[in-house]
Amino acid sequence: MLLRTYIGLFLLIGGLGMPVLAEESDVVRTLLEQNRLDEAVPVCRQFEVLAGNRPEAMIDCAWVYYRTGRFEAAEQIRSKLTSPQFAYDQQMLMAYAYIDRKQYDKAREVLNELEKAHKGTAKGLNVQELLAEMYENMGRLDTAAFIYKQLVGDDPSRARAHWGLARHHLSRRENSKAIVHLIKTTELWPTHLASRFNLGVLYLSQDNLTEAGRWLAESYKLNRADAGVLEQLGVLFEKKGQFGDALKYWQKALDINKKSEVARSKLKLYYGKLIDRAIEENDYARALLYLENASSVGNTDPRNLLRRGVIYRNQRKYEKAAGDLLAYLNANPQDPEAARELGICYLNMSLFKDAGKYFERALELQPDYGMNYAWYAWVLEKTGKFCDARVAWAKATELIKDERELVRATRRLASVNRRTQGKCDKVSTSEMDGAEN
Repeated sequence: MLLRTYIGLFLLIGGLGMPVLAEESDVVRTLLEQNRLDEAVPVCRQFEVLAGNRPEAMIDCAWVYYRTGRFEAAEQIRSKLTSPQFAYDQQMLMAYAYIDRKQYDKAREVLNELEKAHKGTAKGLNVQELLAEMYENMGRLDTAAFIYKQLVGDDPSRARAHWGLARHHLSRRENSKAIVHLIKTTELWPTHLASRFNLGVLYLSQDNLTEAGRWLAESYKLNRADAGVLEQLGVLFEKKGQFGDALKYWQKALDINKKSEVARSKLKLYYGKLIDRAIEENDYARALLYLENASSVGNTDPRNLLRRGVIYRNQRKYEKAAGDLLAYLNANPQDPEAARELGICYLNMSLFKDAGKYFERALELQPDYGMNYAWYAWVLEKTGKFCDARVAWAKATELIKDERELVRATRRLASVNRRTQGKCDKVSTSEMDGAEN
C-alpha cells in the first residue's frame, strides 16, 4: 500500500516542478536509510521519469541500484555526475563499484582521499562506514568491527554499523553483545528480515520462547516463503511441544527448498511419533497422511511398514494389512506387536489356523502382555476349544491393564465359564502349555 501511494503521488504531481522533486527525493532517501531497497526500486523507476536530465536528484537512487545489483542503471546515473559539486557523491559511488568488483586497492585509494577531505564531518562518517564494508568484504572482520564500533559511538543511528557489529559478535558467539546491536538494527531498519531472524534463532537457543516467537513472527510477516524462517518456526513449536504445528512449518520449508536439511531431518525424526500418536487417538486417516508424507522426506523407518499394517487393520482392510505385516514380520521376526496384529487380521479373515499360529508367536515373544491371551482366546472359541479358551481368558484377566479391555475379558471369561461348567475338569495342563507357547 505504501509503495502504491508513493508511485501514485509521483504520477499525480509529476508536472509540479523542482520543489516536488526535492520533496519526493526525501522519500527515496528514507527508504534507502531504512534499507527498504525493494520498495525503493520501483519508486526510483518512476523518479527517473520525473528527474529527467537532473542526475543530482537521482544520487540516492544510484545507491539503491548498486545495493540491489542493478549496476548498469547505477553507472548511468554516476556517469552523469560530472559537476564538481557532486565530486563526493561520484567518488563514493565509484568506491562502492570498486568494492563490488573486489578491486580493493582502488577502492581504498579513493576512500582514503575522501576520509582526509571530510574528516570530522557527517560525510567523513559515511566514508568510514564504506571502508568498514570493504574490510568486511575482504574478510578482515576485526578491522571492520573496530570501525563500526567507532561509528556507533559517534552516531548511534547508523543501522549498517550496528548490523555489521551484530554479525561480528555472532561470528564470535558473543550472543549478548550481538542481541544489543540486532535490536538496534531492527529499530532503525523496520523491514529488515535478517536481524529479526537472527534474534529469533538466538532466543531459541536460550529457550526464551516468548522472545523467539516474537521475532520469528515478525520475520514470517516480512517473508512467508523464507525456508529458514519456516524451519525455525518449526523448532519453536517443537520446543513448545506442539508437534503438529512444527511439522506444518517444516513441511512448508521443504516444499520451498528441497535441500532444507533442518526441515528434512526434523520431519524424518518426528513423523514416526506423530503417526503413533494418531494411531493411539484412533485417527487413522491422519496417521496414513503422516505416513505418506514421511516417505516423501526420506523417512525410511522399517516400522513404517508395521504402522501402515496397523492402520489398514483398524480400517478393516485386512488383506492389505496382512501383506504389510507379513512383510515386516519376515524382516523382524522377534516383534510381538507385528505377530499379534497379523493374527488379528487372519482372525477377521476367518483364517483361524493362521491366526492361532501368530497369536502363539506373540505369546512366546511377549508372555506378560494380557491382550495376547485375549486374542488367542478368541481363536480358541472360534475353533470350539472352549476349555482352552477359558484358561486363556483367565490369564488375560490377570494381566490386562486397560480397564475397558479388562471388563471385556472378564465378561468373556464369565460367558465361557457358563458354557463349559463341569466340562473342563479333566483338561490337562499340556493344553494350557500349548496356549502359552
